[in-house]
Amino acid sequence: MLRLLSLLFIASFLSACSSPRLAGIDDLSDLTNQVLSSFGNDSEKALTAANQAYDTAEREELEFYAPLHMQRIKDAMTEVQRNDLAGNNDALLASSALLQGLLKTALENKQDVQETLSPLIAQNAVLLEIHTDKALPVEYTDAMEDMSYLIKLIEAGEKVRAIKRSPSVLQELTELEPMTMLAVHWQPAQQTLQKAEDEDADRTAPLTFAAARDRVEDARLTISEQYQDRELSRKAGLRALRTAQHALYMGRAAEKLQGLTAVQAEQKALDFENYLNDISSAIGGEDLRHMDLRDQALAIIQAISERERQYQRALNSGADITLQLPPQTDTGAETEATAGKTQNVFFGDSDEDREQTAGVKAAADAGTVETTIESESAENNTDANNENQD
Repeated sequence: MLRLLSLLFIASFLSACSSPRLAGIDDLSDLTNQVLSSFGNDSEKALTAANQAYDTAEREELEFYAPLHMQRIKDAMTEVQRNDLAGNNDALLASSALLQGLLKTALENKQDVQETLSPLIAQNAVLLEIHTDKALPVEYTDAMEDMSYLIKLIEAGEKVRAIKRSPSVLQELTELEPMTMLAVHWQPAQQTLQKAEDEDADRTAPLTFAAARDRVEDARLTISEQYQDRELSRKAGLRALRTAQHALYMGRAAEKLQGLTAVQAEQKALDFENYLNDISSAIGGEDLRHMDLRDQALAIIQAISERERQYQRALNSGADITLQLPPQTDTGAETEATAGKTQNVFFGDSDEDREQTAGVKAAADAGTVETTIESESAENNTDANNENQD
C-alpha cells in the first residue's frame, strides 16, 4: 500500500513540476522505492533524512550544478514539511524518499557537468578570484545565465547540444578576464584623468597632464596584453592612477597661481617657506628661511638622512634608543591651525577641492581595496616616489 502511495505521489509531484523533463527521471521510481523500504514506517527517520539530504544539496552547490533538480528538491522539501505539520506520515515517508532520489540523480548530474564543462568551470573560478562578479556585475550575470543554460541542457539529457554550444560561452567567460583587470586596475586612473581634463588641467598644467595621459594609455596596453600577470597589472594601474592624480591636483594648483598680483605671489612663496620651516622645526632643525627655497628643502632632506643614519648605528650597536624631539607648545590649536593653513593654500576651501577623485571612489565602490588603493604600503610609496622623479 505504501509503495503504491509512493508511486502515485511521484507521478503527481513530477507532473506538477515545470518542464523541461529531467534525464533519468524514469529511474526515479525505483530509487525512491529503495529509500522508502529503508524507512519502514519510521516518520522521524524519514524527516531527519530529508533535512540531511537538503543540507547536502546546498553544500554541494546544486543550485549551480543542477538547477532543475534543485528546484524539485526544494519543492519536495516543502512537501516534507507540510506533511510533517499535517501529521500525514505516509505522505511524509513518500516525499522524503522522493527527495533522496532527486538528490542522488542531482549529484550524478553535477559530476556529469564537471566533466563536460570543465574548461568553463575553471574559467569561472578565475573570474571569481579576481572579483568579476563585483567589478562587472551585469556582464558576469549574463555569462552565468548562458552557462546555466548549458547545465540545464545536460540535466535534460541533451549533452550533445551543450557541448556544441560550450565554446561560445567559454569565449565569453575568457573575454571577461581582461575586461575585469582593466575595470579594477585601469579604469580608476582613466576616470581620474577624465576629471582632470574636465577641470581644464590640459590647459593649466599641460606638461603634467600630457605625462599622465601617456602613462594611463601605457597602463591600458600593459594590462590588456599581460592581464594574467596580476602583480604587473596592479602596479601599472597604480602608477597610472598616481600620475593622473598628480595631473588633477597640479592643474588645480596651477590654476590658482595664474593671474596673481605681486603681493599675492609673494604671499604664496612665504606660505611655502613657512611649510618648510614647520617641517624643519618638527625634526629639531634650524630656521633655514635665509636660504633659497630649494636649498631649504635639500637641507631638510640631509638632516632627516643624518638622523636616520644615527638611528641605524644605534640600532646596530644595541644601544638604548631614545628619540629626541624638540619641545612642543600648545600642540592642539596650533597644529590644527597649521594643518588647515597647509591644506588650503593652493586648493582653497571649497567642497570640490576636498572631494576624492572619481577614480579612487570607483575603485572603492567596486570593492577592490586590495588592488588600486593600496598606496599605504611601503612598496606603493616607492612607486609613487619613482613616479614623481620621472
